Amino acid sequence: MIRVWQRILVCLLVALAAVSATAVVRAEGEQARQQGAELKRLGDQAMDEMRYADAIDAYDRAYDAYPDPAVLYNRGRAREARGEVVEALRDLRRFRDTANQEVRSRVPGLEELIDEVEAQIGLLVVVCPVVGATVRVAGEAVGRTPLLQSLEVPAGKVEVEVTAKGRVPFRSQVEIRGREEHHLRVVLPKVETTAVLSVRSPGRAQVLVDGKNVGATPAEVRVAPGRHQVVVRAPSRHDAEATVVVEAGERREFQLEPERRPPLLARWWFWTGIGVVAAATATTLALTLEKQPDEGENFAPGQIPGPLVVRY
Repeated sequence: MIRVWQRILVCLLVALAAVSATAVVRAEGEQARQQGAELKRLGDQAMDEMRYADAIDAYDRAYDAYPDPAVLYNRGRAREARGEVVEALRDLRRFRDTANQEVRSRVPGLEELIDEVEAQIGLLVVVCPVVGATVRVAGEAVGRTPLLQSLEVPAGKVEVEVTAKGRVPFRSQVEIRGREEHHLRVVLPKVETTAVLSVRSPGRAQVLVDGKNVGATPAEVRVAPGRHQVVVRAPSRHDAEATVVVEAGERREFQLEPERRPPLLARWWFWTGIGVVAAATATTLALTLEKQPDEGENFAPGQIPGPLVVRY
């Protein structure tokens, strides 16, 4: 008998706890509903005063406090008034899909309103082979590639940006027409971390970059950004040199022509040497020939008649 009463008591306690919990939930729900209603009222007041940004803020907080479908409709109209047609269409569609028949009946011409807003929106399809690139429309991130569905975009000119790490950013202004689908193919080249030096010469010559032989002209070589010493070298010619400063992704083309060396016999110091030797020989010879000895063995002092033959 005692066990029976114990079981009954336990059941009563459980029931009382459930009732209490339900009462608490209902009380919290009613409090949330009242809070949402008050915030909605503030939003409606801001709408009447055409303070659309304040109205949207109040409706956001009202829906967070208590998700009343009627708030979606009011917020949609506020966003439409601000020109945020894509967000307005989303709110109006959610209102249509979540509100009961009684609430929807309070909004005559709902489908016509949705159709009117849809006419102000086009579809953008972004195709990009790079996986994980961030797509921004009018400065707002809307997803990453590959995008599995088209994007609803306000009709008119809109700025589209696609970026990925290590890739050259894509930016373009796209013309969107209402109710039409626009396909945008995006190529994101890799960001160049090197530069290209293209060296030419009128004749065939060897090219050295920073002291390293990189081949014969015409020669192309990839280098790191910064300053580089280029030398063009050819046989029987003086080296032609240049200092080049390049940036990443830059292609620099230029021509160097080594100067021809003069032949050996055309060098001034060679002939000067020969001249000195010749002058020295002539002086010695003159001293020998013009010497006036006081006496000689076979000839008397004075001039010697007859031809003079000098042999070297």
